[in-house]
Amino acid sequence: MNHGKQQTTNNRQQMTIGYLSPTNLFTDRKGWSGTYFSTRQAIDNSAVNLLSSQWTASSVINDYHASKDRVFVLPFGANIDDSKIVQAQVYQSGRLNVLFTGVDWERKGGQIAVDTVKKLRYNGADVHLYICGIRDLAHEVTELDFVENLGFLNKNKPEEYQKYLDVWSNSHLLLLPTRAECSAIVFNEASAYGVPILSTDTGGIVIMFLTI
Repeated sequence: MNHGKQQTTNNRQQMTIGYLSPTNLFTDRKGWSGTYFSTRQAIDNSAVNLLSSQWTASSVINDYHASKDRVFVLPFGANIDDSKIVQAQVYQSGRLNVLFTGVDWERKGGQIAVDTVKKLRYNGADVHLYICGIRDLAHEVTELDFVENLGFLNKNKPEEYQKYLDVWSNSHLLLLPTRAECSAIVFNEASAYGVPILSTDTGGIVIMFLTI
């Protein structure tokens, strides 16, 4: 669980804010027992626990035995300045621009996204795939003619931040076939831009947007 700690001036109790990392084959099991107990200790010592989704909050209550009256859901918003958000292009015809964004290639289902676009192109669809967030993308992916690799973009650097904004405004679809997820901020960013989302029903995803 990633959590920040803030001490109040009165009772000096800790406040934990963050999310619970999924416990599955994508989670590093090394030292998991110690991580569990240190996380539970932080939760127990906290006056308030704020979580980014109901799914995560339920896990804190059921798996870490936190008191319900100290657990609250505070969903994430888009990590983009409101003044920078514009309506993305609405797909009409021609090339379909698909965006995959995330820093964990395996857990976020990066190869699944590539294989999906490859299949669509094999069936005759004109699809282009933007890949954003991966620091060291495999050569066999970067050499594909339908892939545009943007790498990891640091939003604290104006040039890279603008590149991130531009790819959202030029995308028609967010494709994130993630294998495990608590609550990805990119869903909020896609919603802010009006970009449709295609993802998987796992973890806390399903409660973040309407499914069809």
